[in-house]
Amino acid sequence: MNRVYLRPLQLADATQIQLATENDEIRRLTSTTEHFTVDAIEAFILRAASDDSRMDFAICLHDDTLIGEISLLDIDEQNKRGGMRMMLHDLSFANQGYGTEALQLFVRYVFEDIALNRLELEVLPYNPRAQRVYEKVGFTMEGIAREATYFNGQFIDEVHMSMLKSDYMKLYL
Repeated sequence: MNRVYLRPLQLADATQIQLATENDEIRRLTSTTEHFTVDAIEAFILRAASDDSRMDFAICLHDDTLIGEISLLDIDEQNKRGGMRMMLHDLSFANQGYGTEALQLFVRYVFEDIALNRLELEVLPYNPRAQRVYEKVGFTMEGIAREATYFNGQFIDEVHMSMLKSDYMKLYL
């Protein structure tokens, strides 16, 4: 049995999301430069809920504790592809398998329910923990986009990874 479940983001999540975005290490791992108010996050949740090109989910423990977010982005129905991002709100939840379990639920939803063929992401090279989680679930590194992100006064490479429906089928069905 999974220890986590996914549900749509709710306005009530805004305060915790705002606190997570102020954590210096999370900001570094996600290259977040902006500071957000709770009101701005609430407005984002409302906008995102009506945007057909994305789906945003809360990662929750079975006692309903919100521990992170996972999003399907840039849904391209014609080409059956989309992007994704995932963030745990507190690093005390890292290294316990929660991210892996959430990602496994997410890829099942993407490939079985949404019926996409390709899921892609970018991860920063100084976040090897996230890279290991993505690889463990079945993502493959496709390459490095050199100096693709500007953060804290410097350009940083991005590691590009993807998972195909055929990869998912081999691993999980």
